[in-house]
Amino acid sequence: MNIRYLFKTTLSIFTILFLNTAYAATIYPIDSAQILAGSKFDIKIEFNQVVNPGDIVIEINGAPISKWVANKSEFISNENSKGSSIIY
Repeated sequence: MNIRYLFKTTLSIFTILFLNTAYAATIYPIDSAQILAGSKFDIKIEFNQVVNPGDIVIEINGAPISKWVANKSEFISNENSKGSSIIY
């Protein structure tokens, strides 16, 4: 699977999902990142406000993120007083 396509799709999905609830201020890695096939990396989603983890639904290509990412997420309630974050 093309990693660049996956992240562009992910960015689009996150944007659509959070328009009605909370806005993701930043999603890492950015869509122009170059990642070697087979490399390990973190996925970080930052919100510009504090959010409830129970209100967040994260999907990649219409499937739950758990289908693509085996690691458990780490939820940060209020990172540096700038809003919530999720790291996979």
